[in-house]
Amino acid sequence: MIDIDKFKAINDTYGHPTGDKVIKAVTSTVSSELGEGTIFGRVGGEEFALLCNAETSEEVIALIEQIRLDVEKI
Repeated sequence: MIDIDKFKAINDTYGHPTGDKVIKAVTSTVSSELGEGTIFGRVGGEEFALLCNAETSEEVIALIEQIRLDVEKI
């Protein structure tokens, strides 16, 4: 599961159109890191699910850390 930190505050402060832009930016950023066979989708609100075909827990940790770093730059 992936959750956008402080998303409610973004919506409350800047409005839903800005919140929608944040969701699209996060979706685009995460999608750019995913390999073939990985499933990524929005569960609801600011929550997303990621199902990857990594072979080791180290690969999963590396992927999630890269996603976190990329999203942090938005």
